[in-house]
Amino acid sequence: REMGYPDRKELDKLHYIPQTEVEAIKCSVPDSDSDTYLTDLLDNDPNTWWESSVSPISRTYELTIVLKKPQRVRGIKITQMLFDPTKDRDSPHYLPPSVIIKTSTDQIDWKNVTYMEENILGKGSGEVTLLPIAEGSREIRYIKIILHDEVNKGIFRIKLADIVAYQ
Repeated sequence: REMGYPDRKELDKLHYIPQTEVEAIKCSVPDSDSDTYLTDLLDNDPNTWWESSVSPISRTYELTIVLKKPQRVRGIKITQMLFDPTKDRDSPHYLPPSVIIKTSTDQIDWKNVTYMEENILGKGSGEVTLLPIAEGSREIRYIKIILHDEVNKGIFRIKLADIVAYQ
């Protein structure tokens, strides 16, 4: 199985776990401004996104998505935020170039989603990366995503549109 940048037909065939099946999403870095938008990561809409607050230092974020019940998934879809590069010159600098994603049923034993620990993401506006489960499918209840701030002109932050599991 290969990671990839899918075409529209492939994306339309996937069955996504809806936001209503998610019990909670938590971030390891407390940030009252960005915590409000954490649920935007679950809505499968590149027009909405989560972004951290601006910081003078680099931070590492551990996001944890908790499903209401264990579910069998075939992979995770990551979507960069949608922006107009002719009007928004800053956002491209804050898109994550890679991500670490692990899954678990008990929050004790965590497995990498793919065969690689760190997965490269496309950095275009609204770009989608599919990360298929290494063994084909897996029962999960928890998804852990590890991201790092990006920097532009001495300002650290990160922006991401979606993290959605598919069956």
